[in-house]
Amino acid sequence: SLPKVQQPFSSKSMDDLISFLNGSHGESDDSIVCLLIHNIDGPGLRDPDTQLCLGQIAACSHIRIVASIDHVNAPLLWDKKMVHTQFNWCWYHVPTFAPYTIEATFFPLILAHGGTAQSAKTAAIVLRSLT
Repeated sequence: SLPKVQQPFSSKSMDDLISFLNGSHGESDDSIVCLLIHNIDGPGLRDPDTQLCLGQIAACSHIRIVASIDHVNAPLLWDKKMVHTQFNWCWYHVPTFAPYTIEATFFPLILAHGGTAQSAKTAAIVLRSLT
């Protein structure tokens, strides 16, 4: 059996993961994990349960989150308690003013309701963007 620090979390609960992230893991207690999230207000992350989990992770003593938002109303995702006690955001307004030309070129492919060939093209575009 693996030591507790090395056990995989596939069968652990969210509470177990949070207590692991908050725990001390050896002699040096100054290790930090920086979680980088692009578009924390995106469709895949904006539901309340996901935001609650992210807030719990952000509140862990060894975790730092750097996140971007894409919409001016993104702060409405979090209540006052989450903002001040869990995320503890430090806000920087850094617009690029760059047009969404690259992203917009993929909209026709992503939004099209084509057949299998269209789905394969869309999947290839998504996979290319991830690498």
